[in-house]
Amino acid sequence: MIPLLLSAFTENIPRNDFLAGIVWTIVLLVVPLGLLYCVIKWACDDAHERNGSKMLAVVLVLLFFPLGLFIWLLIRPKRKEFDFAQYKADHPQKFENTKPAEPDAPHG
Repeated sequence: MIPLLLSAFTENIPRNDFLAGIVWTIVLLVVPLGLLYCVIKWACDDAHERNGSKMLAVVLVLLFFPLGLFIWLLIRPKRKEFDFAQYKADHPQKFENTKPAEPDAPHG
């Protein structure tokens, strides 16, 4: 019934069904999949940055989207602060040839 009603309004409009099919494929398939990929990539990068489980983040977001994204936001590990003194103590070979910075010469 609805296609008959629509055809009454659109019978004088020239159309290219192939082009319309391509546009709808992009709109209905490629855009949502691209968005889902971006969200999964972000969750994976976030898990890596926070030393969390990348697999857990991906599974939650992929299988339970969008609820899984909110669950990941709630259970993700806290971000760890970078401790430069500890890093320097753990990697002394990287700092053995470094000199302290010299003060700039006075301008004038």
